[in-house]
Amino acid sequence: MERGRSAADFDDLSRQVRQLTALIAEQQATIAQQQATIAAQHEALVRASEQLTLLKKALFSPRRERFVPSPDQKLLFAAGVLDVPPAEILPASSVPRPPSKPKHRRQFVIPEFLPQRRIEHALAENERPCGCCGAERVIINEHVTRQIELTPAQAHVEVHVRYTYACKHCRSGEQVVTTAKPPAPIEKSPFGASLLAWIISSKFERHLPTYRHQEMLLAPLGLWLSRPLLCQLLKGSARALKPLAERLLLEILLSYVLQADETKVRYLGGQP
Repeated sequence: MERGRSAADFDDLSRQVRQLTALIAEQQATIAQQQATIAAQHEALVRASEQLTLLKKALFSPRRERFVPSPDQKLLFAAGVLDVPPAEILPASSVPRPPSKPKHRRQFVIPEFLPQRRIEHALAENERPCGCCGAERVIINEHVTRQIELTPAQAHVEVHVRYTYACKHCRSGEQVVTTAKPPAPIEKSPFGASLLAWIISSKFERHLPTYRHQEMLLAPLGLWLSRPLLCQLLKGSARALKPLAERLLLEILLSYVLQADETKVRYLGGQP
């Protein structure tokens, strides 16, 4: 009995030793893989830190320190530059310049996450009969225009759909009619009248600077509009409202009594 029990214990201990050996080998392989991952991430972190340092130096350091020397950059007074014969030095005006490429304005992309309201512009019933044979015209095409509109505390996209009607019997194309496009303050602009009215009111009624417009529009629109874009919208709105301003000026000058609000407004760089 003692010998059988000793043999069983020996077999059990041998099995445990083999299991522990396999577990240690697996853990060592895992540790080696983790060490390799840590080394690669450390190298990437060092490389990113160097790039961030160069970027900060290029953006925020004094101008004389922003220049990063390059082996391809030639210096003005380096050796060999002044050895060129004077006859070979051409004036700046005679040096041919490469043709300038036309600058294409980046098109504004309306985001898809804003809710949309579909507004259909259909022909009136008395305009649908064909002027040639009297048959009712059918829709053959639709024209979609999207504009961002702003209501209090929220924004949505108004989808204006215009239809093109044609007669099924007449093939000449003379009776093809498209519904009229709704008037817009700024032609071909993705921003509607309500959003322009909000910007104008914030700028000239509440005297808010443009960067405040960016911050306040971020919540309802979910977009960060650039300052040049906001200035272009103000400029286009001013052109659209110019006839109204001229008419108001005429009405004011025809009045017998004028009243003005002379409340002072603080602005940057000026006196209160």
